[in-house]
Amino acid sequence: MANESDDIDFICLGGDLSNGGKTTAAGSITSLQGFLGPLKSCTKPTLILTGNHDDNAYSTDPSAFEYENGSKYSEEDALAAFKLKIVDADKWSDGIIDQFVNRVLPNGAEVKVVQNEDTVEDNNDADDDFNSKYYYYDLEAKKTRVICLNASDFPYAYDENGNFEPVLKNSNETLLRSKYYCGYNFWGYGDEQVKWLAEEALTADDDWNYIFLSHMGIENNVKGTQSYVNGKEVRKIINAYQNKTTYENADKNIAQVDFSATEGKILSYQFGHEHYDAAVYNVSSDLWQFLNTTINTSPDQADAEYQQVWSEKVGAVAVMSVTQGYVYKQTLGGFGETGMYYSSCKTVEGDVTLDTTVDIRDLVALRNLNAGKLVTAVMPTGDLTKMRDYILGK
Repeated sequence: MANESDDIDFICLGGDLSNGGKTTAAGSITSLQGFLGPLKSCTKPTLILTGNHDDNAYSTDPSAFEYENGSKYSEEDALAAFKLKIVDADKWSDGIIDQFVNRVLPNGAEVKVVQNEDTVEDNNDADDDFNSKYYYYDLEAKKTRVICLNASDFPYAYDENGNFEPVLKNSNETLLRSKYYCGYNFWGYGDEQVKWLAEEALTADDDWNYIFLSHMGIENNVKGTQSYVNGKEVRKIINAYQNKTTYENADKNIAQVDFSATEGKILSYQFGHEHYDAAVYNVSSDLWQFLNTTINTSPDQADAEYQQVWSEKVGAVAVMSVTQGYVYKQTLGGFGETGMYYSSCKTVEGDVTLDTTVDIRDLVALRNLNAGKLVTAVMPTGDLTKMRDYILGK
C-alpha cells in the first residue's frame, strides 16, 4: 500500500520490535535486521522508534546465567554479560537507524534524519559517531516536522575504552535488569532529550507544523497507573508551543524558549505500548493523542489482561490524514476497519475519549459532523478501497 500510494509520506514502526531475550546486543541487532529486511524495498521513509523491550534487557537476565557445572555466574561475570547484552544508542543507531531509516530509497530519494549527536558526555568512541535513539525528520514540501522520541531514555555512561557502562539504580536488587538502569526499569525521557526537544526539535520555521511519535505517552499511560520520567516537562513544552508562550527550566539547563512568534501547531501525538487502542484529547495542550497498538502473542498464550484486548478493538495500522482531520485504523485478524474524525475541542474540559459510533457507509452523517466531535466510524471488512478513497477525498 505504501509503495503504491503517492499520498503516504512515511511509515513508522512504533517500537517493541523485540521481546528483549537475546544473550548479546549483537544478537538482538542481527535478529532485528532480519525482521526489518523487507523494509529495504519500501519506497517511503521508514521511521523506527525504540520501545522499552528493544534494549534487550527483558526476557533473559545474566543474573541467572550458569556455568557448565551448574553454578550461577559470579557477580563480576554476570555484570560483564549484562554490559554485552544491552543495546545502547550507539548500537541502535549503527545497526537500525543507519541501516533502515537513513538510507537511499529504491526510487533514488535519500532519507536522513537529524539525531542528537554526542549525547553522552564521556563517550570515547574512536569514530566519534555517537547518536541518540531520538530524532526528527522533515517533510519539507508539507512544512511538517516529525519528532520521534525515545521513551526508554535510561541513563548510562562509557568507560575509558568507549564501552557501554550501566549506571546503578538500586544496589539492593539482585536481578541486574532491576539493579541497573535499562529499558526494563526506566520509562520516560532523559534530561538531555527534554533539552533537545525544547531547544532544537521545536525550532523549525515559524509556520511549520509538528507530529510527535513515541512508543509511550507523554506524562503517563491512559489509565493513569504509570508515570513517565520527565513526562510532565514534555507536556509543559508541548503546552508552551501550542499556547504560544515560553518554556524554561533552569534545573535542566534549559534557557527560556519563546514560542510566541510561531504559527504552527502540533497536529497529533501518536504512541503505543499499552496493548489496546484509545484516542484522548487534552484541552490544555489542544492536542489529540492516539494510542495505536497490537499484541505479540496469541489469545491462548496471553494472560487475562491481554485476552481481554484480543478483539476487534486491537489496531495494527493507523493512518492519519492531516488535511481530512481523520485517522484510519486497519485491525488484526479480519475484524474489519475502523476510522474516526478528530478536530479541536477547546470547549471540552479535561480529557475526552471516543463516545460516538456511526457506520462509515453513512457518508452524509460523517460529513455533517459538528466541529469538536470525535466519531468512531465502523465499516465491514472488504470495504478497504472505499475507506481509503474516502480518506483521500476521492
